[in-house]
Amino acid sequence: MAVVRFVIAISAYQQRLTVSPAGTKTRCWLLASHRCISDGVGGATLARRDSSSRSKHLVRGSCARVPALTVSRPVLLRDGRDQDFRRLIHGLLAFFARHSALREGHGAFVGLTGIEYATLISVRHLSAGGEVGVIELAKHLHLSGAFTSTIINRLLIMGLISKETHPRDRRRVLLDVTSAGSDLLDKLAPTQMQVNDIQFGVLGEREFELLLNLTERLVKSSYEAIALQNYLLGRHDDSAVECKNVASRKERLWQ
Repeated sequence: MAVVRFVIAISAYQQRLTVSPAGTKTRCWLLASHRCISDGVGGATLARRDSSSRSKHLVRGSCARVPALTVSRPVLLRDGRDQDFRRLIHGLLAFFARHSALREGHGAFVGLTGIEYATLISVRHLSAGGEVGVIELAKHLHLSGAFTSTIINRLLIMGLISKETHPRDRRRVLLDVTSAGSDLLDKLAPTQMQVNDIQFGVLGEREFELLLNLTERLVKSSYEAIALQNYLLGRHDDSAVECKNVASRKERLWQ
């Protein structure tokens, strides 16, 4: 008998949607004997239906607003909702924060900041494949040339990298890692290898290739998104300049 009463009680609930005067949808779960009424300011209240009169007797409860979607592309929605998209965003932020912490740890192990370590190891890997200058290094790190030059100067003072004029273009310089810089990176390598193997051990070969491709595409689309945001928010400056300003603010956090 108790089960029957429970089923009857559940079936008495129904989902209702109302639209406030401001056009804001509100959602509530309520007894069939109740309904949502607008409060006149974009909200809603739970009211009891009275079959004997037209008066509305307010009861405890309220109607929660339906959160506005943060994305509209169908491929990013599940059943018309953006929860999975929000989960992706926060997952990416969590990954970035933890990877940044690992990078800082790598740098601290050899007496450098995270961005100094990243610059040093990038010079080493890029120079192994050919000539590397400030422009190539900045592009590889997705940083501005000015900020990259600042980090390069720090490493030059430490004696960890060398700089010489390009033999065919005296306006350019060539960068390389010194013996002292190589010694630091060699000292870090065994620890770095184990940490990276653990962090990315969840990926298979195909997943790694896919992630690499997706990351490169997302970096590009992110610059386009920044330009659009600046336009929509009324910042009509040159989008390229705005993108550089955003990058500069990020770079200051790494110093």
